[in-house]
Amino acid sequence: MIEKRIKRSLAQLERMLRLPPEPEQPERYDFEYKRNGTMTDTPEYFPSRLDRLEQIVLGLAERQSNTQQQLDSLTENVNRVLARSAILDDVLLELRDSHEIHQRNFEEHQRNFDENQRTTNAALQSLEAILLQLTRNHS
Repeated sequence: MIEKRIKRSLAQLERMLRLPPEPEQPERYDFEYKRNGTMTDTPEYFPSRLDRLEQIVLGLAERQSNTQQQLDSLTENVNRVLARSAILDDVLLELRDSHEIHQRNFEEHQRNFDENQRTTNAALQSLEAILLQLTRNHS
């Protein structure tokens, strides 16, 4: 039962990975391998499908590990950028508020200056009128 599941799972994995068919083994392959447990007497070693799948799975696991490391690094960078962005947003809001306060203060000072200019001009005109009247009276 378990062997059937394993065979089905391997067959599905082979279909997903689109593996080429297993190469033909020499007739002595099974006999020599079973008898010796090694491939020394076989002229050529043809890796079995299971060996090839194992190598593919190991390769995929290594790629997944590398991808995970890259993803962790990217996540760390994104978090750092977002934290800096939040700080810069706060600074920008402070600058905007400060600019608005300075703008209002400038406008108030400008109004005060204009008012002082008018009162100074009015005072000068009054003094000029008084001076003219004094000079006429003494003449």
